[in-house]
Amino acid sequence: MITRPGEALFDRIAVRLAGRFHGLVSTETARSLVVDPYGQLRATSNVDAHLVVLAERFAAERLTALAQAEGRLDKPVPEVLFACDANAGRSQMVAAPAMARGHGRLQARSAGIAPAAELEPAVAETAASATRSTRSSSTCSPLSAIPALDQQRTSDA
Repeated sequence: MITRPGEALFDRIAVRLAGRFHGLVSTETARSLVVDPYGQLRATSNVDAHLVVLAERFAAERLTALAQAEGRLDKPVPEVLFACDANAGRSQMVAAPAMARGHGRLQARSAGIAPAAELEPAVAETAASATRSTRSSSTCSPLSAIPALDQQRTSDA
């Protein structure tokens, strides 16, 4: 059974985030930015480990994006968004090598318009195939060997 952490934990996280993003958000707003995603994660998760950490990380990412959008925080590197309709593996498969190939010089994110609950079968097969070929090859090629990709929207076509 998943149990809700104590309110004091959410309060400490809120104070930490409000301090980190001083002048951008109040402690109360920071708290809601953690508690709300935590509730969403808790409602759909079968495992309670790390839910608070994930919710805090999500809140920090949202606050960072807000600070950058308002010009209060510089973007240290260019950002690339790979989006697909389902976010069921394709955009992640493109974002991962872009990040690896970028060597810290870009931030790649993946997103879906209507996120799916499971990986697409073709994505799972591609990942399995890549694993098999890597295991059978005498020289392994890392995913970072895939050419870097510019901003691009994947499509179902």
